[in-house]
Amino acid sequence: MNMKQGSRFFALTVTAVMLCLNSAQAQEGIVIPISDGGVVTVDCNATETIYFTDDNSGGIDFQDPYSNQDFTITLCPNEPGDAVQVNFLSFDLQTNANPNNNDVLYAFNGDNTGADMVGAGTGNSFDGVSITASIDNPTGCVTFQFNVNNNATGGDQGWVAEVTCVTPCSYPEAGIELVSPAPFPDNPTSVGVCPDEVVTFDASASSQGAPEFPLDSLIWNWGDGSVQTTAVSDGYQLGHSYSTPGEYIVTLVVQDINNCNSTNLLPHQVLVSTIPIFNTEITTPLCEDAPGFLNGNPVQSITWTALPPVGVSELADLPDATGVAFTSELFIDFFDTDQVLEDCDDIELITANIEHSFIGDLSFWVTCPDGTEVLLMDNGASGGPDPSGCTPVDLGGNNLGIVDGEGYDYSWNMDAEWVLDDANNPDAADPMPSGTYLPCGDLCDFVGCPLNGIWTFNVIDQWAADNGTLFEWGIDFNPEIVPGVTTFTPVIGLGSDSSYWHPAGDIDNILSTSETGVVDVSDDGNYVDLLFPDPGTFEFGYVVTNNFGCTWDTTLTVEVVDNPGTFITAGPDQIFCSNPVTLFGAIDDGGVSACGGDAGSFEICLGNGENVTYTYCPDNPGDGTMMSLNFTGGFLETCCDFMSVYDGPDASAPLIVTTNGDFTGVDFMATNPSGCLTIVLTSDGSVGCGSGNFDPLAFCATCAGSGDVCSYDWLWEPAEYLDDNTVAQPTVIDFEGEPIEFTLYVEPVGFDNCQATDVVLVEPGFEFDVAFSQPSCFANDGVISVEIFEDANAPEGPFTIELYEATAGATPIETSVWNNTNDFNQNDLVPGSY
Repeated sequence: MNMKQGSRFFALTVTAVMLCLNSAQAQEGIVIPISDGGVVTVDCNATETIYFTDDNSGGIDFQDPYSNQDFTITLCPNEPGDAVQVNFLSFDLQTNANPNNNDVLYAFNGDNTGADMVGAGTGNSFDGVSITASIDNPTGCVTFQFNVNNNATGGDQGWVAEVTCVTPCSYPEAGIELVSPAPFPDNPTSVGVCPDEVVTFDASASSQGAPEFPLDSLIWNWGDGSVQTTAVSDGYQLGHSYSTPGEYIVTLVVQDINNCNSTNLLPHQVLVSTIPIFNTEITTPLCEDAPGFLNGNPVQSITWTALPPVGVSELADLPDATGVAFTSELFIDFFDTDQVLEDCDDIELITANIEHSFIGDLSFWVTCPDGTEVLLMDNGASGGPDPSGCTPVDLGGNNLGIVDGEGYDYSWNMDAEWVLDDANNPDAADPMPSGTYLPCGDLCDFVGCPLNGIWTFNVIDQWAADNGTLFEWGIDFNPEIVPGVTTFTPVIGLGSDSSYWHPAGDIDNILSTSETGVVDVSDDGNYVDLLFPDPGTFEFGYVVTNNFGCTWDTTLTVEVVDNPGTFITAGPDQIFCSNPVTLFGAIDDGGVSACGGDAGSFEICLGNGENVTYTYCPDNPGDGTMMSLNFTGGFLETCCDFMSVYDGPDASAPLIVTTNGDFTGVDFMATNPSGCLTIVLTSDGSVGCGSGNFDPLAFCATCAGSGDVCSYDWLWEPAEYLDDNTVAQPTVIDFEGEPIEFTLYVEPVGFDNCQATDVVLVEPGFEFDVAFSQPSCFANDGVISVEIFEDANAPEGPFTIELYEATAGATPIETSVWNNTNDFNQNDLVPGSY
């Protein structure tokens, strides 16, 4: 666990009664604003209520925010022997991620700031607090010093307090200890708990300040905005819980019967665990008799930091081709004065949420408070080369985010691989995917920049006729360099005592091989090998426990399906006799596909400048079967690439639509007599799938009764004899006369280790044998003999033998018809291919 704490804590006295005032009530009394300064004498006999307030920016309304000015004031009683008591009815000061930079109101037990400090109010910590001069303070005065450290930019309302005179205090002393759960071993005042877990404290070590003034109340400030007062007579122990992960500082003030409060403060830190992210990996769906696994590692334990998100919301339209950069300013003030960036890795990420219709005319850069600039992305005017030479080959027509709809997060750091508009990026798409990119410049140029001040995000749009919006931007700094900021990460062990797989519903026992489908479990319980003999649905649980003692569990389901080997067929053996034959691969559900020749899953990556036509038809066009094309993904450039879909067997058929853009979820179905569909794809020559800009078109061609062929990947071997070896029912277009065994490999889409096979034999229409001998050195006595093993009068006849020279357009050298008597012999062949 990584913890860092730099806050300062001071004694606070909390009254048991909380009051709410409006300005009209306040103005009926006597008002002493801190801006009066100097020494102010309090009339202890006044009949009107006396109020002590901030300067209300010079106004008279208590709800007005305070101004950006520091003040000091001393309040003294007019009656010797009395003590001034200031009871804060409301309190609201501006805070900062760095607690050292909070606005603060200091309270001193005396008539000057050299007296003992008895309180320092920040945020709302003085809400309900009383400050009283002690019996050791002969002046009876209290002094307040107000320091404004944030330029009064938050609009906070300051404070309203009631001033009275009381008997001087003998301050009691608070004592507080953790009861449960146990504190961290190396820090007895810090404890880690789970969300909604009760943490219990004991105040029995508290003591009274004088024998005549026994303790009366315990005032618990739980650090989450709630203050709880209990009577000592009700006991010294009390518990509290927190629902939200984070850091909470618990303090205790004890009060005696003289309304005098303890001034010692013993802050206790409660760290509420973050909730981990289960990055579990499982193989599902999974085929029966195919190996799978459960992997629990790595579980991601989430870091919590008191540093708030550092960003600015803009929702600003970016000016188009004005020649002037748009700037967005981010003011940062939570670092120490004069603190500078020492390590460029401490800028973990710069992120802008943006949409824009054309990336090719944009340049981005960031400016730090001293004017140093770092270029994030560069483009030249009118599509010219980058002035910086950042990306010699860059993107043009790609969009950022969803144009006029949704901004995407684009981030930059020095660990990324690709510049945002680099055309070589294999993940480039339209729109460009959200992610982390490499800046054109070097973020290490910011080393030495002041951290506090104005950071600027700059955008220049150099072409007209497009538009965009900057929604917000921000910087992620390493929390470790922010003074006083607490950061912690609960630790999850990787041993079986901290994380393991278990049977669903049985969190106390590690998974074992006695469970169905479990082949082996690693020694640490985090990895499981699976192999299921039968289909079904199987649940497994994974549990983790961190060093805060918090336990989380997740349940995952493995779906086991039939191995395709039980219902896949390569079809019947085929006879090749001069005409091409079809192989009937199919899902063996008893039916026959009406479009097996063209049905299947396809991907088309349209090349730049490519114009292609594809037609998909039933096996018997006109039999009433209708083809459909169901797209699952792919993109065509919206300006310049197109798909035209025709309701028929060619591009002369009626046009259904000409379209482009995103094809996810797009479907087409034939309605013409042939049942065919034709698509024509055209490209303008740039920014397409072929250049890596867009995903290929992915779709299923199918028809009613074809079975779920698109849920499977089909592959036939050997491929060289087939028109397409990736469809269920290819055509054998080349045959050399010898029997060929074709093997069909079928695998469900997305499944590993789940391949089924079947074989089919393609044989010649009759049996024969070919013998030959090579020519001798005379080069004219080569011999080819063909023997037919069929009856010449059989219905399959006649059996004609033709000898060709193996060149295009060659005429037969010799032709012979088998007559049951004379074999074919050619014995005067010269060297060559026949």
